[in-house]
Amino acid sequence: MTDTGALILVGLTFPLAGGVKGVIGLGLPTFSLAILTATLGLHSAMALLVAPSLVINVWQALVGGNGLVTIKRIWPLLVFATVTVWIGAMALTLVDVSLLSALLGVWSRSIRQSACPIPGSRSPGAGSPWRAPSSARSTVFLPA
Repeated sequence: MTDTGALILVGLTFPLAGGVKGVIGLGLPTFSLAILTATLGLHSAMALLVAPSLVINVWQALVGGNGLVTIKRIWPLLVFATVTVWIGAMALTLVDVSLLSALLGVWSRSIRQSACPIPGSRSPGAGSPWRAPSSARSTVFLPA
C-alpha cells in the first residue's frame, strides 16, 4: 500500500471506528484494529492504535463525570493488565503474526457476541470486579 493510501485508510478508519464506539459504546480498538490489521499488518495496526485509544479513554473519563467511580469499579482489571502487559508484548515478537491475526478474528467475534445481551439478562453489578482479571488477561493476550 502506498503512503498516501495508508494515510487515507488511517484517516477514514478512526472516525468510522469512533462512530461505532459512539453508537454502541465500544468498538474503537476492535473495529480499527481489525481494519488496519487486514490492510497494514498487525504490528503497524497495534502501533497506530495506542494514541487514539488512550486519548478517547482519558477524554471519556474526564468528560463523563464518572471517572473515579469507574476506576473504583475496575481497579482489579487495571492492576492485572498493568502487571501482565509485557506478556502480550512478548507474544507480538515470539508468535507468528498470522496466528495472532487469526486469534484477533476469533476475539473480535467473541466481543460482538458478548456485546449483544441476552433478552432478560441482568447487569453484572457488584459481581464484576472478581471477573476483571480474566477480562484483562484476555485483552492482554488478544488486544482488541
